[in-house]
Amino acid sequence: MRKPFRIAIGLLLVLVLLVAGGAAYVLLVLDPNALKPRIVDLAGKQGIGLEIQGDLAWQLFPSPGIQIGRTRVRATDHRIPELSFERAALSLDWRGLLHGTPKISALSVQGADIKIATATQAAVAAAAPLAAAAISSDTTPATTDAGKAPTTIAISAVDITQSRVTLTGAGAPRVLDNLDFSSRDMVLDGKPFPVRVAFDYSDPALPMPLGVTLEADLGVDQAARMVATENAHLQVTPVGRSAIDAHFALRFEQIRDRLAISALRISSGALSAESDFVVTELGTLPAVRGQLRVPPADPRPLLAEWGVPLPQFSAPDALARVGLDTRFAATAEDLVLDELKLAIDATEIQGAIEARLAAPRELKATLHGTRLDLDRYRTPTKDGAATAGAALLAPLAGPIAFLQGGNGTLDLDWDELTVDKLRLEALRLRVAFAGDDVQIHDLSTRTLGGTAAASAQLHGVTGQTPAATFKQRLTGISLAQVRQTLAPKLDLTGRLDLSLQGSARGGTSAELDRTLDARGSFGISAPHLDGVNIERAFCDLAALVDKADKRKDWPKGTAFKDIAGEFHLAGPRLVLERMITGVGNLALRGEGTIDRGAQHYDIIATARLGGERTSPEGCLVSSAHLRERDIPLRCQGSFGKDAVTQCAPDGELVKQLAQDRVLQELRDKHGDSKKGKAVEGLLRGLLGDKKDRN
Repeated sequence: MRKPFRIAIGLLLVLVLLVAGGAAYVLLVLDPNALKPRIVDLAGKQGIGLEIQGDLAWQLFPSPGIQIGRTRVRATDHRIPELSFERAALSLDWRGLLHGTPKISALSVQGADIKIATATQAAVAAAAPLAAAAISSDTTPATTDAGKAPTTIAISAVDITQSRVTLTGAGAPRVLDNLDFSSRDMVLDGKPFPVRVAFDYSDPALPMPLGVTLEADLGVDQAARMVATENAHLQVTPVGRSAIDAHFALRFEQIRDRLAISALRISSGALSAESDFVVTELGTLPAVRGQLRVPPADPRPLLAEWGVPLPQFSAPDALARVGLDTRFAATAEDLVLDELKLAIDATEIQGAIEARLAAPRELKATLHGTRLDLDRYRTPTKDGAATAGAALLAPLAGPIAFLQGGNGTLDLDWDELTVDKLRLEALRLRVAFAGDDVQIHDLSTRTLGGTAAASAQLHGVTGQTPAATFKQRLTGISLAQVRQTLAPKLDLTGRLDLSLQGSARGGTSAELDRTLDARGSFGISAPHLDGVNIERAFCDLAALVDKADKRKDWPKGTAFKDIAGEFHLAGPRLVLERMITGVGNLALRGEGTIDRGAQHYDIIATARLGGERTSPEGCLVSSAHLRERDIPLRCQGSFGKDAVTQCAPDGELVKQLAQDRVLQELRDKHGDSKKGKAVEGLLRGLLGDKKDRN
């Protein structure tokens, strides 16, 4: 028993001595610099210029291998990036080395400087760390004749430190500095192995440098041409900003030309986003399809951190809650957002958008919103007078700018929209875009106790002088609500019905207002004019003519009969062509001008009394000169900041009535005597009236 044991021990000692002797021979006798010509020649046959400026030296720790000093690498056809490094270490397999076929199993590079000028070079550089890995864990070095054996490369570990990559394409160079890359157990059979890469990225197009770190267990199957990971962690840290963290799973299948990203979660500060998507046809026309969700959160702190200014909204908590949820599909030519859900504070918007991005562009958008109070988002520079009109037309600006003369449709429904304290309920907008023309088929809403509806055609919207034709109808609008909401100085109440049709031309709101030309009709039921009593004004005139005492206990305001009229809009001027109404036995008709530019109005209301009393509660009119006769009353005033209203009988009428009264008294006193006629003639001459009014 002892003899075989001693023999085994002896054989083991012999083997150890042989290994030690072989190692000593390699380290002391073989000079690695002798391999330089062979390495340079091998690289030259591959079209690669290799310049080894430093020395080659054996290393024992941390693993047996060879160290390479400063080296430059350049391809004659520029298919690979220009590369230089300060130091590299190759871990070698001893058995292969003793057989004369060195096998490289690990690579360490320090101080690399890589210059990339083309996309092809970038792809080569990205794939380089994996290109030399073993295809499977049982890969063995090739065996060839001595003196002709090539170097076998089956790298399972890579370390790159203190390196730099410079992208020198079009524009200013972009730099990946302080680059570190490490990986272990690299085998291209699909089994995951750890990978870590970190660098500082600077780009003149970015406001600040970025720190980037990526960690993952990466599975690469060279036979199946597939790359996958289930636990990738990407962190981007802008200098002086909160880090952006991304966790995701990835699967790339080259044979199927397909990339899938799942369980993607991106977060920074209080904001986060979640997504799953698939990209197909990567080599031809990439198409992406997936879902994106941004949980509602307050974006303002992160925007402030990034120096993104927000307007000073009237509501301090405006934009305190923003969220998004949508399915999407996109190519370079098309974009589809389906099951779209957008949250802005308390407002919820749902719908779908389909867009063709290539010319000629197309758009189909269907959106429905809940409640939105635009007054919360007013800014100090907002022109309040134009806000309501601008808000209704604002949905057209985006599609017009996007389409660039293409075709599209927009269907917009809103439960409630508030602008300038005006509440619009059940807002409905239907628009068709065709080239330079826009057709507003329906713009309708419930507001101010009634309804409003409009349609319009816009021509040449992308030109210098677009033109518009329009129709508008208001039904049952409460003038009391108009006064409460829009016009606190309005003196008239009642229910307004109005129809309008016209046109305008111009590239700005001022030009459109100046060229406005429209005609319309209106009616007001149960009208009441506050402040001015038309019946009292007529009775004061009658008292003057009849030399009677004026009544003083008149009620305030005037309760008219229903009003009907027609008008013409010419720029900022509204010309009242006809208006008819009445008060008791007084029939009234009116005409005049309302100038929005000058904020002034001048209206002549002609009264005609049918009977002896203005109304059962009114006054008795004795003078026949005031019955069955047109009596004009002139109303003038302003409706601006200092609103003033004044209504009085026409001055010429008062003068004529006074003259008639004097002449009547002369007739009553002198009859038809010659003296009376002489005095009457003299008086007419003095008053400048040669006509006999009897």
